[in-house]
Amino acid sequence: MQEETLLSELRDEDESPLFELINDPGAIANNLSSRVDRETHREWFKTIRQDEPRTAFAVIAPPDRQLVGSISVENIHPVHRNAEVFINLSARAQDQELGTRAFSEAAQFCWRELDLYRLYLHALSTNQRAIHLCEAAGFEIEGTLQAHAYFNDQYHDCEILGLLRPSG
Repeated sequence: MQEETLLSELRDEDESPLFELINDPGAIANNLSSRVDRETHREWFKTIRQDEPRTAFAVIAPPDRQLVGSISVENIHPVHRNAEVFINLSARAQDQELGTRAFSEAAQFCWRELDLYRLYLHALSTNQRAIHLCEAAGFEIEGTLQAHAYFNDQYHDCEILGLLRPSG
């Protein structure tokens, strides 16, 4: 039996739940910031759906098809064929291991539809849940950026994680 697809296009009605999710301290995120204000989120949501060199997916949990997160592919480089990945996933997505499956689906889309060779992301060194999720999806830690992110009045180290397109 084939598993149900977890990714779908973002819809207008996804904007508000995603705003709540990105500001949920229990969610798995690699946005490297503290709270996001409503207007900043609204602008991101509007542009991510229209900007051709970027793409974003809603992560939908079976069987009730409830929104449990988003994965966006941004900073797509046409020559180097790499892109940066951003994740925002609810605790439910992690508990049901949906995050790993959703990441795998997003990577397959990037290899097949965008012809990318490498995906990468940054995660706070202290965000072990995000790092574990990425490693479970095949990403490898490539290094640490010292004092890379500044928020809450202090600098934070970030891990660089990468995933190469499988050969063949």
